[in-house]
Amino acid sequence: MSLFALPLLAAALSTGETAQINDALLADLPVKQVVLNAHGKKQSCEGPSLASVVARLGVLQGEKLRGPALAQAVVLRAKDGYEVAFSLGEIDPAMGNSPAIIAVRCDGQPLIMGEGPYRLIVPGEKRPARSAKMVTSIRIK
Repeated sequence: MSLFALPLLAAALSTGETAQINDALLADLPVKQVVLNAHGKKQSCEGPSLASVVARLGVLQGEKLRGPALAQAVVLRAKDGYEVAFSLGEIDPAMGNSPAIIAVRCDGQPLIMGEGPYRLIVPGEKRPARSAKMVTSIRIK
């Protein structure tokens, strides 16, 4: 079940291009639930996987992800300029299979001001430095 009901507006993303993260991009993608453990607090968060968002943008995955494409990265940028990166191999379901999601809700509620409307959640990391708040865009580098 999707949290969104807007039509898909995204086109294939080429290296160096940027796509805005918005409801249209996330529309109808399967929702995953993960636990964010940050600063002594646990939250149950939900949203589409980063891998499914990247796939929607037309970025290579699976058997097609090889050679020079393995040197590419996905860079997510927050409203305040904070950026985090993932290699394509790291998030590909057939390789690294990172459990990262673009969260739209935590503990059953929309994200609060200062955290949303979208938040990157990377469960299982020893330090939550890549669980960026107020994520606004994604680009391939």
